[in-house]
Amino acid sequence: YGCATSREGVGVLRVVQVMFYTAENTDTIFRRVRESADAIVHRIGQGTLANEEAYFTMLRDLIREGLMTFPHPDTIEKYRALNDAPAFPVRGGMPTGNCSVLMINRSPVGVKCGAAARWEPPLKYASFLREFCPAWDSLNKSLGCTEIPPLSAASFAVDDGVASLSELECTCVDFAADLEVAEMVAQEIICMVAEAKLLKKSVAILEMPGGSDKGPDGFRRDTLALCNAVTDLPGWRAEVIFYTDAHKEKIRQHVLDHADAFIHRASVENMVDQQGYLEMLEDLQAGGVIGLPGAACLTKFGGTDRHKIAGDVRVLMIGAHPYCMMTGEDPSRRIHPSKYPDLAALIRATAVQEHFVSAEASRPSVWTLDYQKTADSWSLCATDMCCVDFNFEMVAASVSLAIRQGIACVKGGLKLEPVNEWSKLIQSRMEWRCWPESEEEGAMRPPPEGAEGIGCTTEFGVYGAFASGDTARTVELVLRDAEVQVREEPRAPRFACMGAHTRTSEECSAPPDEMTRNKVFWLASFESQDAYDTDHKNRESNKAFVKELMGTGLNKDNPVMNFMGSYMGPMWYWEKLGAASGGMSTAYTMVVGVKCRDAVCAGELVEMNKAYAPKMLAAEEGALRFTMIRESEGVGPGPKDDSKVMWIEVWDSASAHEAHRKTAHFAEIKPKVEALLGDIKKDFWVMDFAETKHFAR
Repeated sequence: YGCATSREGVGVLRVVQVMFYTAENTDTIFRRVRESADAIVHRIGQGTLANEEAYFTMLRDLIREGLMTFPHPDTIEKYRALNDAPAFPVRGGMPTGNCSVLMINRSPVGVKCGAAARWEPPLKYASFLREFCPAWDSLNKSLGCTEIPPLSAASFAVDDGVASLSELECTCVDFAADLEVAEMVAQEIICMVAEAKLLKKSVAILEMPGGSDKGPDGFRRDTLALCNAVTDLPGWRAEVIFYTDAHKEKIRQHVLDHADAFIHRASVENMVDQQGYLEMLEDLQAGGVIGLPGAACLTKFGGTDRHKIAGDVRVLMIGAHPYCMMTGEDPSRRIHPSKYPDLAALIRATAVQEHFVSAEASRPSVWTLDYQKTADSWSLCATDMCCVDFNFEMVAASVSLAIRQGIACVKGGLKLEPVNEWSKLIQSRMEWRCWPESEEEGAMRPPPEGAEGIGCTTEFGVYGAFASGDTARTVELVLRDAEVQVREEPRAPRFACMGAHTRTSEECSAPPDEMTRNKVFWLASFESQDAYDTDHKNRESNKAFVKELMGTGLNKDNPVMNFMGSYMGPMWYWEKLGAASGGMSTAYTMVVGVKCRDAVCAGELVEMNKAYAPKMLAAEEGALRFTMIRESEGVGPGPKDDSKVMWIEVWDSASAHEAHRKTAHFAEIKPKVEALLGDIKKDFWVMDFAETKHFAR
């Protein structure tokens, strides 16, 4: 039999083996799997086996030996035998024709319509999915499935406002064009194995009895919503425990015996024996119960009773993810984080966020941050990790999924980089139902038209401008290393090799000849400076690349001079929702550089572009990405002119950029930019690159 073993894994699944099944080796494979595996992932299509009966018999024998199978053989057979599938109305947003929904367990993570090559984000089809998902749950119940597969696809036809389910696939689901799906499926499999082998599947919610925050039944409304959401997860239970000092020891033992995690929902300041309560939480964590948040986090940040918002912005967090925002103008209205992209980026990227992550706040508990806007910056003025009032059932549903995923991953030993992984989980699996299109009472309002997912992130980047004695060889080396970098460095999401400057549109100002002659350009992105200093500099293949690159430099006497015009430091980055593409793709790139009249004008231009970038990406189909750099922010040895700003626009074609120059928003911003410059002919230049190679994780 064939067997390929992956690199060493993590958590309860330490090693992953790929086996090629043949009927004559059934007994050998049975023994091998029984001796070495916890679970089996079935990836064999219908009709490809000469003897399916022998294969399914082997799977059921392995199940009797204690192994788990994904999907279960009974589920495979019931999905294949599907007929008389239900039809359901579609309220809008779905084109007529053939469509498919990609599911991870009970959560949609992508929708594909017609001949589309990639799965599109669920948020784009939120109204349809709110009809589809209940029908999906009902269908699985009616089929009597033993479990819902970790990965499946439902195909259906939409005609005259009605969707008819035609096929369910759970074995050979194709996500080759969306390989990031693999990461989420792997997490789901680890969760399901951990649930079966390691978890009690129970959560304890700790509260104080009495108080003005309780309803007539003695419970907080949002606590009950959270309990209901947790118990909606198959096999899970949630228990509310009212803490008193007198019953501390009984509560401690009960939680140790029955719970995987505790959720702290009480004000420590109101307790008589505060230290005793915190010591109990520490004992629970020492006994293996996960704290959401933990004792260290509560000790460090506590909770400030600040439920009235006075002109600032309150951010509701699930773990490290900015879930929604509220303002003093209308505290009942939940605002999508894309409304304040600079604040969302600050939370994800600054030392403040890293501070919270180090204190275990990255685990999927609910907490709030209160910010005030002062001049051009946001300042953190209050936190609450104890008595967060979220009130909305859709928030509870999202929290419950995050809790289940977090507990299973922590118990299963899966190490998640919290800022990115929890964000990915919540965005891909929850946002479609968190931002309904209706303005119903108590519902969250949708994000601004077209702005879904076009928030700003702050990254560390390298804009390379290298003077080469052999541009063809330099481009070859950069292309080769770009592919390696995004594959081997876990915190290097993108690399764009722009190559040599091709031409400048006749309508744009050309850069000085010395800026482009013999130069090769690229743009490398990193999640932080630490990612660059640690992962990138220590990568052995990068050390070899740098040596080869320097050998192609134009200036042999002083090689450092070959990097004149480069930049290293913080960058602002925007990307159209759905533009992310794993592997390599080709795009048209414009690099724009300006020298403003002074530093104040440069600051105005930065703020202007922060508002303009998401608007442009949302309005124009061919606009893909936008990156902005301010020279004075650089950390490299080059010049630091605080009046210079540069931005990089990425389009799917040159014609898309030409169309952009005819839009109303371009006509509106052009004179505003020019008004900030001194001499337009000297202080404004544009380079374009017709064949940029974009590499992404």
